[in-house]
Amino acid sequence: MSGGRVLLTRGLLCPVSSVVPRPATSQKPGRLPNLVALARLLLTPELGRFLLVGVSNTLLSGAVYWLCLRVLPRSPVQASAAWAVSYAAGIAWSFVWNRRWTFRSQGPAAGQAVRFTVLQVASWLLSTAQIHLAVNYLGLPEWPSWVAVTGFITVVNFLGSRYWAFRERAGVEEGPA
Repeated sequence: MSGGRVLLTRGLLCPVSSVVPRPATSQKPGRLPNLVALARLLLTPELGRFLLVGVSNTLLSGAVYWLCLRVLPRSPVQASAAWAVSYAAGIAWSFVWNRRWTFRSQGPAAGQAVRFTVLQVASWLLSTAQIHLAVNYLGLPEWPSWVAVTGFITVVNFLGSRYWAFRERAGVEEGPA
């Protein structure tokens, strides 16, 4: 390529000009194509499946948390233990369904499980830091902060899952041989 910008799309490096239209001369260079390219990266059937897995994960995690609160002995760490068990159950549920259904991965499961777990822990740490910063340092309200952080982390988690955790299959279209 002749030194122009390239974009990673569907697992291939392509010149930006072949993926998105060039902006009209009245627009700031690079602004519109970046938004269009981001939309093309995100707005896929995989994203819809990813969001459905996320909703089911939330329901499962809530049910496990509720059950743990009922069966674990009352103690100062009961809620924390219930949270940890429900979070682990959610990670396992999400891994299985995202691997099999969302990204239809055929790669080695062990490596993907490690990468997926690292991604989930990193997402949790990042979101915790963002909430803390938004509420305690910027003085923003809790619920709008939660909504913003959840949206951002969902995008990060989707892209991390698609291009890293399940990279053997993610974003690759199978065409005629």
